[in-house]
Amino acid sequence: MLNISEKDIKKYYSMEECMEAVQDAFRLFSQGKVEVPLRTQIKNEEGTGTYLCMPAYCQEYDASCVKVLNMFPGNVEKGLPTINAQILVMDTETGVINGLVDGTYVTRLRTGAASGVAFRLLAKKYCKIGALIGTGGQAATQLEAMLTAKELKEVRVYDLDFERAKNFAESMRKSLAKFPTEIVAVADADEAIDNADLITTVTSSTQAVFDGNKVKAGATISGVSCFHIIV
Repeated sequence: MLNISEKDIKKYYSMEECMEAVQDAFRLFSQGKVEVPLRTQIKNEEGTGTYLCMPAYCQEYDASCVKVLNMFPGNVEKGLPTINAQILVMDTETGVINGLVDGTYVTRLRTGAASGVAFRLLAKKYCKIGALIGTGGQAATQLEAMLTAKELKEVRVYDLDFERAKNFAESMRKSLAKFPTEIVAVADADEAIDNADLITTVTSSTQAVFDGNKVKAGATISGVSCFHIIV
């Protein structure tokens, strides 16, 4: 059985390739060519964790898989990822499990790619400024997708913890150095969205994270894991 790690995925599979795959998946799904049953969700008795099971089958790709994903928000206090996942890949003729893929990184990559596809297809043609609200586990791939989708001059990063925002921005400047975009940390969410053409929120906050009246006309917003985006 083939075992594909996060390191393998990063080495051989790019954000651009993932965005192309996600766009194709959206097309196939809209045409009714993908079987994706509603995911099974189980919460533990303590209410501290959620177990999810997500099967899928696509005849056109001759592919079938099941993603098992667990969400434990309290892990952040233990220095552990809040989301842990694995993907079982199955032979469509025999049902034999022939692959195990790191689902934690794939989840981040695919979620980022979905935002990237939305920005590429739905945002206005010329975008110069981006805003990223939140610097958690999903933030890095969301930022990469934003930069892949549009040639931005600047992206402003905001987090409730300004030091965390600064550290994240510095790390992303290094890892995404192939993009000419300036990545800067700001201390205020409204400052981040000021005149921004693209806005991504990566937060589970149940409170409004910025003032919607200050969003630039024509801006495109991708809300990831959010309950309330604007006032």
